[in-house]
Formats: sequence, C-alpha cells, structure tokens
Amino acid sequence: MFYYHRVLWQYLKDNHGLECGASTFRAYIARIPEFNAYFVEDKRIASPKGTIRYETPPGKQAQLDWKENILYETKDGEKVR
Repeated sequence: MFYYHRVLWQYLKDNHGLECGASTFRAYIARIPEFNAYFVEDKRIASPKGTIRYETPPGKQAQLDWKENILYETKDGEKVR
C-alpha cells in the first residue's frame, strides 16, 4: 500500500517505466477523484467486491487464470516453469 504520492511515483518509475516528473504525477492524481481519494486519510473509496462476470457464445472468447512460477509437469515427465 502506498500512503505518499512520491513513494508510488518512485515505485512506478523504478518498476513500470513511468516517464514523467513527480509534479506531473501529483497533478494527474489530483484530477482523478478515485485516485486522489486514495491518498486522503479516512476518505478512501472502497474497491468493488468480487468480479463482474459476463458470458459470450461458445468459441467467441478464451479465459484463463494466470499464475506465475508454477512448476508444470509434461506428459513425458519433464518439469517446466
């Protein structure tokens, strides 16, 4: 959890390639009520509970749950990550 704009800005720069100045980042956060509320103590907007489901006709869409760092074993017994 990030309590300060600067800490979130630095994290995004270091880990996700954010390419803007800290003041630009703070101005952007201030313009979006949901983002700005995150940093206002006791006024944080709760995230929605659960996941919205929707259905498509068979063959129209593929869905999967992605999990990193799972060791898989092939039918030949080879172990793969």
